[in-house]
Amino acid sequence: MIGWLALGLQASALAFVTSFTVSTVTAPLATLMRRSRARAARRADAAFLLGVLPMVTGASLVGAMVLPSILHVTGLRLDHCDLHSHHAHLCALHAEPASPLLLLAGLALTLVAGARALRLASRQFRASRAVSNLERLGARSEGPFPVTRVPGSPWVCLATGIWHPRVVLSASLEQALGTEGLDAALAHEHAHLERRDPALRVALAWAGLWALPTAASALESAFRDAAEEASDAEAAQVHGPLALAAALVSMARLPRPMPSMVSLGLGDTSLERRVQVLVSGVPAATRSWSLPTATGLIVGGLVVSFLSAEPLHHAVETLLHGWH
Repeated sequence: MIGWLALGLQASALAFVTSFTVSTVTAPLATLMRRSRARAARRADAAFLLGVLPMVTGASLVGAMVLPSILHVTGLRLDHCDLHSHHAHLCALHAEPASPLLLLAGLALTLVAGARALRLASRQFRASRAVSNLERLGARSEGPFPVTRVPGSPWVCLATGIWHPRVVLSASLEQALGTEGLDAALAHEHAHLERRDPALRVALAWAGLWALPTAASALESAFRDAAEEASDAEAAQVHGPLALAAALVSMARLPRPMPSMVSLGLGDTSLERRVQVLVSGVPAATRSWSLPTATGLIVGGLVVSFLSAEPLHHAVETLLHGWH
């Protein structure tokens, strides 16, 4: 058990250092994406993929470090330690002393990641509960996506839900936006749900635990802004850009105290830029490829980790031996 714990801590240290390093490279790209003239859906896809890349890198490295010992225990493949006796080993099966530095770093980084995960889970739970409590006050109407109309304030028009996508709407907001503006607003929220943006945002927040906090925040912000513009483009194709721009301006004047950790609201971000894009013409709408591409990236990382576990494992051991 002690050998497995030591291996896990050392692998965690190496994985977090690697994923943090990757995040320092991906984070500056968030600024470049904001300035890009690429279609919003493509910028959202890029921000999401860059946001999950540190996680894929770190998790793949953990797999490569732990897999040889697991395969040896299960009898699927002999451990390679006996073939490389000239250096120390990251292994759960040998009594070789572990690096104190790696053990301490792994313990510290794991505790920090655990604290960040608890904080994130708490924030998302509170946000989800607030939305659910608000929905209990309203009445649901069915359609392509259910719409729950809630009475009075707060003034909300948001897309939410991972397993059960839906829109939450203040009934009193209909009067503020008017029929044309409300139709455009609902089309915007439906576009978020078709793109699976609420689920992608939650996934991106959890993937950010593998990145430096500043890097994770920058990429989450880049994704949110691009996703809003991409949904604007979808709604503008149907209801016209001016109707949606007017709805955005109206929403910006209203108090919106709802949490946004698990949802995306009509007027959440980048009002000036979004209105400028809309009034300059009908923005081009493009399908989101975030989910299938991210799934391919994760599966690819797992496959590479499995197929290259032994050479990657040995390369890390050799690097650590040279460093010592």
